[in-house]
Amino acid sequence: MIANSMQIAAEDPEQVHAGTREVFFPVSLYALSQEHLLTLVCHIYGVGIVLCLCPYIGNLVIALHAFEIERLCQLIEKYKATWQHIVPPVALALATSPVVSKYDLSSLEVLSCAAAPLKKDLQERLMARLPRSRILQMYGMTEASPVTHLQRIADHGFTGTVGTLVPNMEARIVDDNTGKDLGINETGELLVRGPNVMMGYVGDLNNIGVLSSDGWYSSGDIAYIDKNGLCYVVDRKKELIKYKGFQVPPAELEGLLLTHPKVLDAAVCAYYCPEEATEVPLAYVVLAEEDRNQQTCKEIQRWADKRVAGYKQLRGGVHLIDAVPRNPSGKILRRMLPIQIQGGKNASKM
Repeated sequence: MIANSMQIAAEDPEQVHAGTREVFFPVSLYALSQEHLLTLVCHIYGVGIVLCLCPYIGNLVIALHAFEIERLCQLIEKYKATWQHIVPPVALALATSPVVSKYDLSSLEVLSCAAAPLKKDLQERLMARLPRSRILQMYGMTEASPVTHLQRIADHGFTGTVGTLVPNMEARIVDDNTGKDLGINETGELLVRGPNVMMGYVGDLNNIGVLSSDGWYSSGDIAYIDKNGLCYVVDRKKELIKYKGFQVPPAELEGLLLTHPKVLDAAVCAYYCPEEATEVPLAYVVLAEEDRNQQTCKEIQRWADKRVAGYKQLRGGVHLIDAVPRNPSGKILRRMLPIQIQGGKNASKM
């Protein structure tokens, strides 16, 4: 973690320096139930950034005991915070809450989002709400202490990317079937290696399938790297939907659905269709009360299907859900979607 603090600080001194001021908070979101409350400072994101990086660079951190949107805005205005580490649910609150317009947040120079994918649409909405701020992303994992990629201020014009590798790290994109290295803009599994990557899991000396003998860690994420060296994470390897041999990333369809004006939130998962003998994409959407009907769901399905390749169409349908299940950092808990809980018997809660 000491190595990772040094790597982050060296990657973008314009963004990471002692002159920054930030308000940091636990993310008060319920995970699986109201009894299962976790805080971000117990997450590797909070440990790595606030408890390690911030003391290393010597910046000012104002700590909140819990996240509350109005209190956050009050403190940003009061202390003229310049740097803010957030997660997607907080990005959504900042982009949509009417509370935000009551406060002067113009001091914010950088908002850095991590812990879960920040959809391009949400990133653009936040950019529109806070036009003076650069909305950037980071990427990493507990096994890498945690940051492997950081979007620099110089790259703030690129949306959807998690940025470039931090110093002293290597990355590969490999074919999921052959294990061969892939080229620019080719999609495969992301592997990383560096001084911040773990030596292995306690009690598992072999680390088979995760950590190679020469130090390459298999992230389990599907990604590609463009000609500028910017990395784009597509989805989790284990969450890809396999439709007749084609791979469909749920996150891509979720990002599309969130651009529909009636969709407040969305989740996509696989549903095994016995008639076609294959998995098909199925979507759940959160709608306002006046839109909660099957006609609207069918309208959204038709709208989405016109905007994707044939194999990505929502053949499992679009279904209503009260709320998308997420963990405290904002990652969708697909195993908690009704179709997964009920073993594929009934897609709708209604």
